[in-house]
Amino acid sequence: MIFFTSPLSFNRAKKTALNKLRYFNICTTVLALFVLVGCTSKKEITPVIREAYDLSINKSAFFEQLSTIEQNSSKLITQNNKLYQCTKAWVDAGADEARLAEFGLMLNKPFVTEANQALFTGYYSPVIKGRRTAQGDFIYPILSKPNLTKGNMPSRSEIHDGALDGMGLELAYTQSRVDNFIMGVQGSGFIDFEDGNPPVYFGYSGQNGHKFKGIGKYLVEQGELTKENVSLKTIYEWIEQHSEEEVLELLNQNPSWVFFAPKNNDHVKGAAGIPLVAHGSVAADKSIFDMGDLIYAKVPHVDNAGNFTGKYKPRVYVALDVGGAIKNNHFDIYHGLGEKAGYEAGNNKYNGNAYQLVLNENGEFCQSY
Repeated sequence: MIFFTSPLSFNRAKKTALNKLRYFNICTTVLALFVLVGCTSKKEITPVIREAYDLSINKSAFFEQLSTIEQNSSKLITQNNKLYQCTKAWVDAGADEARLAEFGLMLNKPFVTEANQALFTGYYSPVIKGRRTAQGDFIYPILSKPNLTKGNMPSRSEIHDGALDGMGLELAYTQSRVDNFIMGVQGSGFIDFEDGNPPVYFGYSGQNGHKFKGIGKYLVEQGELTKENVSLKTIYEWIEQHSEEEVLELLNQNPSWVFFAPKNNDHVKGAAGIPLVAHGSVAADKSIFDMGDLIYAKVPHVDNAGNFTGKYKPRVYVALDVGGAIKNNHFDIYHGLGEKAGYEAGNNKYNGNAYQLVLNENGEFCQSY
């Protein structure tokens, strides 16, 4: 038997979190553009059918993610230790929904939606080639934050026109404005200087205070694309078919600009400051979920071509990240590092179901390790 609580009883206001850490790979920049299509219609919601479940669960990724929390945050462990232990025991025993109560657990419905539906998208960690000084075709700078007040920060177009030149803010140079744009949208990334050392992690260090606008939405507004055909593929084709000046004009439609700071030998971390494990964590709405909360999800299974197979996979995630576009019943699943992860992340934008895993009234006496 599955127990539910009311949607209001666990809607807790979250404390101020760090900005979203998300990342994109130069080899699959086209996939990243998918998240910029603000006007894209959501995939058709397919009813969840019990018989269509793939009953395997992301046990190893979830356990590894809990291990990183234990190693990095005594605060989250203190706040959630019993919940984590009960959930590990439940997952280890097969993650059968009908046995939740045996392990002191129940499912909270955090959303007021039909069948508690949720939208799942994906993000991943890229590696972009770069140089420490401008040379050859490495001419597009990654900038640190200037010592300017928010009201005096230039817009993207003004920065492109040289508003911050001569201030010594250049941290690295890449081969593509589009790559830099994507890295800014995601809030961080890795730069490979191809000098024999590991890629350097560049974390978010601030923003210019100008409002973000999606370039996919702009192309639709201009009649270049339609709501029906706007996608990662059509945006990429548009960029490939237009001049550098036209692409620059497109990017300038988004006045927002993100600044960075290099962090040598750092791990990919979310807003909670915890290293992220592929398929073990999600970004969630910070007004509903606290960092460290557990999400039990029925995630649509997508094939290699990005098509929904009609099946759902049960997953347990830890909420360890946030994002400006992650609101209400929208979750962003972390897919890991590299081109394959980027391909997987780019194929995800489907509806499933999601619940918050919480302790029931017998949670203090659950079976655990």
